Amino acid sequence: MIVDLTFNKIKSENNYDLAIVVPCYNESLNIYNFYIEWKSEFERLSINYVFIFVNDGSKDDTLACLNNLPQINTHFIINKFNSGHGRSLRQGYDFALNCISSKYILQIDSDGQCLVKYFSEFWKNREKFKFVLGTRTSRGDGLIRKVTSKLASLFSSLIFNKIINDPNTPYRLMETSSLRICLNKIPQ
Repeated sequence: MIVDLTFNKIKSENNYDLAIVVPCYNESLNIYNFYIEWKSEFERLSINYVFIFVNDGSKDDTLACLNNLPQINTHFIINKFNSGHGRSLRQGYDFALNCISSKYILQIDSDGQCLVKYFSEFWKNREKFKFVLGTRTSRGDGLIRKVTSKLASLFSSLIFNKIINDPNTPYRLMETSSLRICLNKIPQ
């Protein structure tokens, strides 16, 4: 289902264990394999899930690839103008919180930096922690992004007095009610 950005018109009648927010920008080469790999893992773990793909104004065939994914009832597509990764995530989170009923929300990027093999460990820890965060050990990012990430890690670690290796990790499992509380404190 393609979604317009008037979220108040949409309300899923299904209850899910997990809503997966996936921001996408020019990911046409990755989307199909990403979807099949993660779908298989959720089904292996018997998780009732729904994907929320946020197409951030891709200039390639990402939207067409999303529209051609099998089993259309397992995902929503938010198609919007390009506004950046952070804004896309926020729209995906808001959609998950306001239109989907799920106990947990997973954020993952579709670029292959979030490995499916670690998800079962995330899922096992979901009731122990309100947020389970992954850390990327290798990144395909450019120099500027790597430097920015190192600075964010340093400042976050100083602020929280705890080592935070990857504060902008795209691999996050969050309890829905806790995410709602946090987002109420962050301007859109």
